[in-house]
Amino acid sequence: MTDIDPKFKPESKLDLELSVLNPHPERVPGPRLLQELVQRTSDSALPAIHHLDNHGEEFLLSYSQLHRAVDSLASRISRSLGKASTLEHFVVPLLVPQCPHLYIAILAILKAGGAFCPLHLDAPPERVRFILQDVSAKIVVVSRDLVSKIPQDEPDRIILIVDQDDVEEPTSPHSGPVRDSKPHDLAYVMYTSGSTGTPKGVGVSHDAAAQSLLAHNRHIPSFRRFLQFASPTFDVSVFEIFFPLFRGSTLVTCDRGRMLNDLPAVIRMLQVDACELTPTVAGSLLRSRKNAPCLKLLLTIGEMLTEPVIREFGGTGESGSILWGMYGPTEAAIHCTLRPSYPGDCAVSNIGFPLDSVSCFVASIPEEGSAYEFRILPLGEPGELVVGGHQLASGYLNRPTQTNAAFIDTTYGRVYRTGDKAIMNPDGTLECLGRISDGQVKLRGQRIELGEVEQAAMRTEGCHSAVAMVLGGILVLFCAVDDASTPEDQAEKILNTCRTWLPSFMVPGDVVVKTNFPRLPSGKVDRKQLRGEYETATEPQNTTRTEPADEIEQKVLGVVSKALGSRVSSLTQLASAGVDSLKAIRLASALRDEGFQVSATDILGSRTFLALCTRLRMASAFKVREEGSRDHDVDPSEIHLDQVLEWRADLLPLSDEIERVHRCTPLQSSMLAETSANPQAYCNWVELEFPVDSTIQDIERWTHLMAENNEILRSGFVSLSLGFAQVVFNQLPQTIVHIVDEFDHDFSLTSDEEFLHPFRAQICNGKLGSGPVLLLKIHHALYDGWSVDMLVHDFSLLSTGRPPGPRPQFRDVAKFYADPAVNTCMDEARSFWADHLLGWQRHNLPRLLGRPVETPQAQTVTRRLDIPQSALDEATSRLNCHPQVFFQAALLWLWAGLQGQQDVVIGSVSSGRTIPVTGVERVLGPCITTTPLRVNLAGFTALSDLVRSIHSTNRQILQHGILPLSDIKKIAGVNPGDALFDVLLVYQESLYSQEPGQGQVKEVSHRDFLETSLLVEIEPSQKGPTCRLTYHTSAISAEHVSILAEQLESAVLHLIRQPESRIDAVEKSLPRKLTSVFNSKPSTLSAVPDLAATFEHLFNTMR
Repeated sequence: MTDIDPKFKPESKLDLELSVLNPHPERVPGPRLLQELVQRTSDSALPAIHHLDNHGEEFLLSYSQLHRAVDSLASRISRSLGKASTLEHFVVPLLVPQCPHLYIAILAILKAGGAFCPLHLDAPPERVRFILQDVSAKIVVVSRDLVSKIPQDEPDRIILIVDQDDVEEPTSPHSGPVRDSKPHDLAYVMYTSGSTGTPKGVGVSHDAAAQSLLAHNRHIPSFRRFLQFASPTFDVSVFEIFFPLFRGSTLVTCDRGRMLNDLPAVIRMLQVDACELTPTVAGSLLRSRKNAPCLKLLLTIGEMLTEPVIREFGGTGESGSILWGMYGPTEAAIHCTLRPSYPGDCAVSNIGFPLDSVSCFVASIPEEGSAYEFRILPLGEPGELVVGGHQLASGYLNRPTQTNAAFIDTTYGRVYRTGDKAIMNPDGTLECLGRISDGQVKLRGQRIELGEVEQAAMRTEGCHSAVAMVLGGILVLFCAVDDASTPEDQAEKILNTCRTWLPSFMVPGDVVVKTNFPRLPSGKVDRKQLRGEYETATEPQNTTRTEPADEIEQKVLGVVSKALGSRVSSLTQLASAGVDSLKAIRLASALRDEGFQVSATDILGSRTFLALCTRLRMASAFKVREEGSRDHDVDPSEIHLDQVLEWRADLLPLSDEIERVHRCTPLQSSMLAETSANPQAYCNWVELEFPVDSTIQDIERWTHLMAENNEILRSGFVSLSLGFAQVVFNQLPQTIVHIVDEFDHDFSLTSDEEFLHPFRAQICNGKLGSGPVLLLKIHHALYDGWSVDMLVHDFSLLSTGRPPGPRPQFRDVAKFYADPAVNTCMDEARSFWADHLLGWQRHNLPRLLGRPVETPQAQTVTRRLDIPQSALDEATSRLNCHPQVFFQAALLWLWAGLQGQQDVVIGSVSSGRTIPVTGVERVLGPCITTTPLRVNLAGFTALSDLVRSIHSTNRQILQHGILPLSDIKKIAGVNPGDALFDVLLVYQESLYSQEPGQGQVKEVSHRDFLETSLLVEIEPSQKGPTCRLTYHTSAISAEHVSILAEQLESAVLHLIRQPESRIDAVEKSLPRKLTSVFNSKPSTLSAVPDLAATFEHLFNTMR
């Protein structure tokens, strides 16, 4: 390991026999009150705060302005509390987002003599209420738009609102503090997850916080602009806020959503030269030095470092290190140890040495049930990391038992047991080996106690025991209840209770209800058996039919039974009734026809028929309230033709031919933008074969009739100042359909005129014995795979003399996306994708070519997979999932092997027909959603776990697939023009493709513009699925594609036949010809035994 610079090491502070570092920590000279660390002015004339808001507006605050604003707000707090000087201390909760108001409020609370206590912005009311009661809050500081989140159940509690006036025009006259703070008084209280079921407040004194910040000063290089990234409920925010202000530097702050969407851009724009991030954020949002060349110092905290982060930001032969690894629990005031100037070859677990104000020990871990004894271990032995010194917290607020268990008195003074396993190296550095307790996990750098999840569940009436564990990447909660006769109803109640008490990221992904738990001989819960029962996927529980409770339930019961083709009861579990995404689309459409407001994702999110009825009742009530306030005749997507002609005078000659103009959907706009840059992008073609008795003239007439019935087929596109718009013409020009002797498949959009007519058709006679063939050259902004199935369906009706029925128009989809209310869904989707892709790092596709190709092109291989449909259906039923999940799992496994990475992302396409638009399943037009599917195989043991996790993720993606792929790429930090993934899976299935005997017209061929290196299309049929692989010859060879098809077939077969087997069994199940083995049984050459004999033989023959 690379040595630490001697100037950073504590002198003579390592015990050469025991695991002790700095046993007698120093008290660092300096102020002892936290607010007194803030400078009055900046020696370099730097602003105190530089803020960028969500509208892109910047705001600067000088040091003098900061102090004036703080004094003013501190006076307001003091006057509001009145004569309260007899208080020993007072804690002020604050609910303010990351902005100047937050920092002013924190300093003002301290100056008024109180301690600040940040609240989660998304904390449920019960959690907020608990914290307010726990700190005995007399006053709460809150920003104006968050006032509604503060419970109003205490009439004497003061709600103090901070707004822009507190920053720009502080006018409050000065009044003294409520009380004079002492160094031992609390400066702040941070609430962390508690194993007893309720959050516990860690109270940190002024002295401890000030010592922590002062001790950093000699170790942290100089900087000018420090980014405040952490949530204020994460104690690292205390360092981010106070250390720059202590140095007289600039505290840089930004709207959190903007930081999560594009952190490197924020850093570049605001010229940030220092920041502190968790390794996950550094590896996923920041990614590389070149993304933020102005950044000169990166501190990391909250999780163990990762090798990619160390390689990128640590020191190498080419560039110096900008990485400082920090470690410390909330209970010891932010950071306790640090590893300065992290070398690129250093172990990820190395957390360096303690600050001058901290002592470190590695002590023995007591056996379960035995009394604790502080016994320091010999150097080099692993044990529990224990810290002491001048930074320790005062303890847990109102928790004397827990305080006494964690903070203990020793001959070295008072120390804190961190719960982390560690080892001390002979060079005086520490290695952190992870958590000791199974009941505690970390999520995005913050500790989560599984016990808190369990206790929240047990607040549900009738739930007497709960066990939480992470299985297959999902937080699963097992609950023992008094009455398990209605398990799904009980599970829904428990989930609702968890949502009331827990932040959203702690709500379980699955709830299993039981009457009692299996027990070990010792009487403890047999967790292994619970895990095993869950992994074997028990059969859906039987339910008894009950009579509908009301008219809504009666009506819904009839619609659901009819849509599913089987009788359901009030207690039916929808998944066990076979409700997959396609059936959910059909069911949602049927319910909307009956007047219910419901989407397919609402149905997929309902466990039981009763849960679905509850959603519908709530939606109906909301509809009644909103009915009078919304103008249903207004189409927010429509653009008046006069306005369009004013912008685009070149369209005036066509004005009589234009029927209407409306905004494009985000998907259409994204595709058209790509075509503007690459004229061949998304220019696809489809060939349809007609019956022998059809004439070319018939097909020409039917094509025009299809365009007449579906306005999307007589549409084009124009670019306006507000973005792309769809122009609907009165009719399809006669020149669009051509009768030819031979097809010309070349298709691109190179001019404005061609963008106005992105649909063209050619008809020619088929081969001998076959009917005519129709070639549709059509831009993807006009259709999707589901649309092709509808075209085939309607052409088939026409070929038999039956007119197709009327269809809803694509304008309804455009209207939905133009509704301002959809922006909220978009914001929720951005948050989901930021979480889903957090920590993932893109790895390039390895070179799968033996030699470079002279002329790169797209090629296609089609293969009928030898996978019996009956076996696929049986596995689908057994694991309660959709058939596509098996292909997704197999492809993810294959791709992980190709990339040599466990954490992989592939692309996946879904219909997009889950939006709440009436008749959306019958609309011709592009509704598909293309999204990334991420899986970390390292988190799974059994294949069934992997399948269930993918199925669960698919459900979540359906809810958040509304965000265009281009926006998701931005969130993932992928540069424009680069692909988010190298392989895309399409499971070609629609309500129309499921119909028996599709009809007289058949699709014979198609070619899509290839966005990725490999496109895998799976088309299910009763004869077995067909696999169609389209690939770039510049990325993959034809031989390798053929092998991939066979490997995919073999992996899927193993998945459906042995889903309970281990993941590593898939590789062993592959036929030998599909593995990287050559000459597995080499023969022994007997003619020449060894080298000496060869020389002897050669010598004898030459004599």
